[in-house]
Formats: sequence, structure tokens, C-alpha cells
Amino acid sequence: PLAGGVSALKWSADGTRLAASTMHGQVEWRGPDGKPLASWKFPGAVPSLELTLDDRHLVTGNADGTVFVLRLP
Repeated sequence: PLAGGVSALKWSADGTRLAASTMHGQVEWRGPDGKPLASWKFPGAVPSLELTLDDRHLVTGNADGTVFVLRLP
């Protein structure tokens, strides 16, 4: 489980993987079995997520106004 309350969720285009973020700055990319494929930690809340159409990158909108583009495995 994600600690700190889920703030955003985004399914992959094929519906098999899930991106999730929390108000404590944790972001996870999970596989079909629900296990994390990748994880990132930011200093503040991550209330916004978006996947590129090809599911190769995850874009985060962080509470401090920064935007990150993360390469997905």
C-alpha cells in the first residue's frame, strides 16, 4: 500500500499497469500483478499524473509547481 493517501491514479493505455502518487511525494508504477515496477520520491505532494500516449513516460505535477518527466521501464 501507498503511505500518505493516494492523490492521483492513471491507468496505462492497455489497462495493465497503474501509476499512483501520494500527498507525501511517493510515485509508483505498478505492473499487472500490483507489484511496483518503479518508484520515485519527491519532497512534496504529487497531486497530478499523466502518461504519454505510448506509456513510455510519466509526467508529474508537483505541489511546489515543478513538473517532472519520468522514463518508465
